[in-house]
Amino acid sequence: MILGAQTAASQFGYMLITVSTDGENSESEEIAALKRYGTDGFLYAKMSNRITHVPSSLAKTPLVLVDATDSLGKIPSVEPDEFQIATTPPPDWLRPDAHVSLCGLLGAADCAGRSFGRLSGALRDAGLDYDDHLVVNVLNNGPALTAVSDLFDAEHPDGFFCFNDARAWYVYECAARRGLTVGKDISVVGVDNHRVFAETLEPTLTTVELPHFEMGYWAVAKLVSIIEGRSMDDVSRPATTAPLPPIDAPIPAKIHCTLIEKTSVK
Repeated sequence: MILGAQTAASQFGYMLITVSTDGENSESEEIAALKRYGTDGFLYAKMSNRITHVPSSLAKTPLVLVDATDSLGKIPSVEPDEFQIATTPPPDWLRPDAHVSLCGLLGAADCAGRSFGRLSGALRDAGLDYDDHLVVNVLNNGPALTAVSDLFDAEHPDGFFCFNDARAWYVYECAARRGLTVGKDISVVGVDNHRVFAETLEPTLTTVELPHFEMGYWAVAKLVSIIEGRSMDDVSRPATTAPLPPIDAPIPAKIHCTLIEKTSVK
């Protein structure tokens, strides 16, 4: 995300200064320090997509939210298309009569929006009704492994759509314990294209890549358009994995998430 923002800032003749905050007090101090530098505008970013409260100290400055949206939907923002994430897997990854398991949809408050979007998209794409028995909200470690294991035994799913790549590991582990081969006996699709999991799971994990570079680049382009009062229609855009939305896209601007096809889908 920072790389995308830096690329755009350099292209448009701006310097990007980044700070990482931990808690409201730290955040307030960092914003005040940046303002003393004579900052032209701010990007306010989160580590994962969510609805967020914007600090009041940023109310009167040019501002774009990245990987986040304000509760009123009034501040320009950009985020992954969460609903579309779950409609990205190839249409034939599940048979029409398959018992689909949507696994790893977190129940934590800061993940609720992402979980709902990915769950809703998956159900619509597969033409399925919601079935409580096929959804597990898992956190980490032993309890997560137990929850996925119970789902294997109770429902015998043909495929798992996982909230992220980390949760896919539990499916691989449970499959191995039952003598099942991922990619042959069951299908698994994750989200993130997380480097560690993408390079270590075997068979390699089919996953949906989040548009981090694209979000960073678009956010700076949008911010510059606000600062300079111009449309940005005349600027050349870099080659990106996912297409960039127009600068005047509705709030929040949503960016496509790209399917990375590997070998975990039968």
